[in-house]
Order: sequence, then structure tokens, then C-alpha cells
Amino acid sequence: MYDGDLEEAAFPVVVAALQERIAGSAGVILASPEYNFGVPGPLKNAVDWTSRGPLGRCWKGKRVALMGASPGPSGTRSAQFAWWPVLRVLGTHIHPDAITVANAAKELAGGVPSPELAGRLDAFARSLSAP
Repeated sequence: MYDGDLEEAAFPVVVAALQERIAGSAGVILASPEYNFGVPGPLKNAVDWTSRGPLGRCWKGKRVALMGASPGPSGTRSAQFAWWPVLRVLGTHIHPDAITVANAAKELAGGVPSPELAGRLDAFARSLSAP
């Protein structure tokens, strides 16, 4: 978990490596589950850590796309909305399209997306490469 004292004592090498990956990327796809209509603590912690230290500005200007799947009807929509203020304060460019997959067990039966979901995923992937 993020700890300011730990950051000051010895910035974690694994976090610095993740920062370098983010900094060197054209963008990030954040695939997030939804916990109690919000963002999951472990993923938020990773984002918090990468916003600190030597490459703490690695998110600035990055294109970020959101996606997620849930067993229920929301498809992680609430978590995606909860990510917006976090991503804005980091200076990212949030991709206007997102993928929400409700009733994931049905939509991904046997690990294969339904034809409708496959079409949505394809359109999403194409939109990511648009300028």
C-alpha cells in the first residue's frame, strides 16, 4: 500500500518500472472491476503509487481508455465514472468510448465473447487508434 514514509526511504523499484512502462506507452487501457459502485483499492493504489516519485508525471498527457465487466447489470459503469476525477487530476486524456460488459458470464460464455460483444470490442479497438 502507498506509504509516504516508504516512498521517502526507498522508492519501490517495481513502481519505477511501471512508471517507465506508462511513460513509454502511447496510452493505457484501464480494465477495472467495480467494488461497491467504486474503484477497487488495489488498482487505485497502483495508480496512486505511479503518480509519485521520480516519474510521478508519467500519466500527464496519456490517453486512457476504460473498460470492465461485471456479473451484474451495471457492467462496471459506476467504477468507470469514479475513475474520471482521478484520471483528470493526473492530467490524462480520457478516451470518450468505454466498454462496459454487464452479465459477463453470459456475454463471455466459455471465454468467447457473444457476437454483439465481439462487435463492440472491435469498434472499441478501432476507436483507440483514431487520432
